[in-house]
Amino acid sequence: MAFMALFGWLIPVIVLCGAVKMVLEVLLGPLVPLLSVLLEPAVFRGIAAVLLAVNLLVLAALLAARARWKRTGRLSRAYIRRFRGWKRLGLEAAGGMLTLGAVWEFLVVLACAGCLLLQPAALLRELIPGSPEPKAAPQHPYFGTWRVVSCIGSAPSCPLSQEEIDACIGLELSYPEQTFTQDGTTYLKELEAFTSGGAAYRVLSADYTAIGAEEFEAEYQLSPAGLGVETPVLTRIALELEGEDGPDAVPGQVRFSPGRQMWTCFQGSFFLMERAE
Repeated sequence: MAFMALFGWLIPVIVLCGAVKMVLEVLLGPLVPLLSVLLEPAVFRGIAAVLLAVNLLVLAALLAARARWKRTGRLSRAYIRRFRGWKRLGLEAAGGMLTLGAVWEFLVVLACAGCLLLQPAALLRELIPGSPEPKAAPQHPYFGTWRVVSCIGSAPSCPLSQEEIDACIGLELSYPEQTFTQDGTTYLKELEAFTSGGAAYRVLSADYTAIGAEEFEAEYQLSPAGLGVETPVLTRIALELEGEDGPDAVPGQVRFSPGRQMWTCFQGSFFLMERAE
């Protein structure tokens, strides 16, 4: 009884909210695809900007018309009382429309300016019943967290022992995606941090280079085909790390992207990496 006395008022509120949601789903259901397009950030900003410009012009016109009527005395009660019938009603209606219209347009201008400043499109999208979930941005192939799953080959000059190679299996390598958004478009920044096996490093620079299969074989004494991939060109991503000398002083510092696979090279041994869940 005490619980009902304290929280019983919530029951009708919950029922009312459920009823409102059902009504909105019925009324807005056919419009969900259109509303989803209109609430895209770029489209929403464009609509708000156009409405702001149009309503500013209308507000300026109303204020100019009201100032002209006031200057000529047609808004004064004494002037309006000189007339009878429809003309008097028309003057009163026109004066009221000029005043109320200016107030309304001022509020609309504030609302449009607020939409441009606050960007409520995402919140409004969430309030639409049945609106589709926003699509997750695709994972960039060079960023994210990767796990070393196997050694796919070693150059003849590789100094690592089998125990050292086996110790690399299972290492997690994290390349955080550095992004910024401008005008609704997301851009990648230079990689600023890198984690190898739990140790964090500061990235001074990242070098993305296309390397041909013949050049790869000449440099590493291994062919891409010998590592399991037939490809004429690979992308090499080499990180310059603060406090670490050499291009492959740390596992994961040098990566290769042959097609859809991702390799890392450490001291002449090549390891296959997979995305960590």
